[in-house]
Amino acid sequence: MVNFFLFGGEKIEKLADDLTETELIDDVKNLIGVSLIDDLYASLGVIEKNI
Repeated sequence: MVNFFLFGGEKIEKLADDLTETELIDDVKNLIGVSLIDDLYASLGVIEKNI
């Protein structure tokens, strides 16, 4: 689940500066729903190995 908050540009910049590159990428993926596709891909891989 993604939590949405409205901040000014300076607040967003500070939040982004506090994150590592990996954390920022993960947050953007969660925001746009790509993490669900990654989870599905991983689950399909497990199913494929079990077949």
